[in-house]
Amino acid sequence: MPVHISAEEGYAHVGATYEKGRPEYPSDAVAYLLQRLGGTGLVVDLAAGTGKSTRALLAAGVNPIAVEPVAHMRETLAAQNLGIEIVDGTAESMPLADASVDAVIAAQAFHWFDGPAALREIRRVLKPLGALGLVWNRGPDLEWARPIWDELDALRGDTPSAWSMVWREAFTDDAGFSPLSTATFRHEQPSDRQGLVARVMSISFVAAGSQAQRDALEEKIHAACDAANVGSHFALPYNTFVYWCRRTR
Repeated sequence: MPVHISAEEGYAHVGATYEKGRPEYPSDAVAYLLQRLGGTGLVVDLAAGTGKSTRALLAAGVNPIAVEPVAHMRETLAAQNLGIEIVDGTAESMPLADASVDAVIAAQAFHWFDGPAALREIRRVLKPLGALGLVWNRGPDLEWARPIWDELDALRGDTPSAWSMVWREAFTDDAGFSPLSTATFRHEQPSDRQGLVARVMSISFVAAGSQAQRDALEEKIHAACDAANVGSHFALPYNTFVYWCRRTR
């Protein structure tokens, strides 16, 4: 399956903005997920992007294989010299051998995939009883910024969203995985106005849109900050959702 056009165009040049604007994954959520997945062995960081999840796994003691389809994102990740293997591939077609890995983790990503095809491919590369973990940061959860997110929702078009929960439809009884389990963690990202601007500009369909659209959004972000009388630095609150299941056949 080709990469969705919003991801292909939006993420083709936004690596630095993504790094600045997107939150990290909290260490307690990552540790909790790894415990549920088995904690050791060969792990694939699927749709690794700029390496937010990759660095979290490394900090937890896991040295993953990063699979990423967008060249600019792979280059941004490779420039960090993390000492990991980085390969070109999609969730539906990974350059990995059958039954070769212990776990696959997809952070901020599964909603982009062709769910049934991705699960077939993930099941192919997993060892028997291997595990799949999914992670999403949702937010920032700010009441004063709600009009910005409402406008972004109106601009989304057909770009997939994790929060539609359509991605869960792939996890049918015959998908070859145990039922999904889930847990939620709360955390905060230190930020400032430009960090909040970067968070919005790193969204795929915003990055792929027009400069005029981005300029208008930036003006609204500053206006919202002014109206809320926020200081030069502030915290952006997030919820981190983790899901996990295991290959059953």
